[in-house]
Amino acid sequence: MRIDIFSRLAIASALLALAACNGDGDSENPFDPVDSAARAAFESEGIPGMGLAIYNRDGIKVFEHMYGNFSPDARVPIASASKLVSGVALFRLMDAGYLSLDSTTGQVLGWTGDHAPITLRQLMSHHSPGPTLSWT
Repeated sequence: MRIDIFSRLAIASALLALAACNGDGDSENPFDPVDSAARAAFESEGIPGMGLAIYNRDGIKVFEHMYGNFSPDARVPIASASKLVSGVALFRLMDAGYLSLDSTTGQVLGWTGDHAPITLRQLMSHHSPGPTLSWT
């Protein structure tokens, strides 16, 4: 199975965040292991640049570093990497009782007609009862 660069970076981001929890305690900066792992991933993939920012649960940025020729205001295509963020957000809303996998677009977004009965379960599995859309 071929994993594209965006998927690798999404997976690496999750692993890097976990690396901060496993520091050996010898470093002044608890994010040194994260920085080292990010730099190693950056160098091994041979990409021109990337950025990594980590926020705590209060929304405060606790770590940020740019590698190569990347800047925080750079616009880049994120492709499928947004699926991870969307999935986490939707499941957090489900855990809080606001949504379920069987919530429909009619209930959540107020859609009507043929689109109203489409469920989150169908959308998240890339399957819906609606017509096939063409982008041409």
